[in-house]
Amino acid sequence: MLIAKPRPVDRAGYRYTECPLYDRCLNYAAKRRWDHLSCAECDNLALERVHKQLRFIRPYYGIMSEIYPEFKLRYEPLVSLFKE
Repeated sequence: MLIAKPRPVDRAGYRYTECPLYDRCLNYAAKRRWDHLSCAECDNLALERVHKQLRFIRPYYGIMSEIYPEFKLRYEPLVSLFKE
């Protein structure tokens, strides 16, 4: 899964605050003096589901990636997006 270009909109709505690009969207909105910010139309909103799943995978990631190299190949790009 690749990260898409952020597409914030100037209206009240849902904000995905744990998005890896959220700070960019905040800066974008601040420079334009928006009163509101919504992530509702952004393609990266799909990352929220991935991030929730990674919260369950993260504790096991180190062990699984040592045992199964294909596990690391598959999940490393996603794990690196959400450094906690």
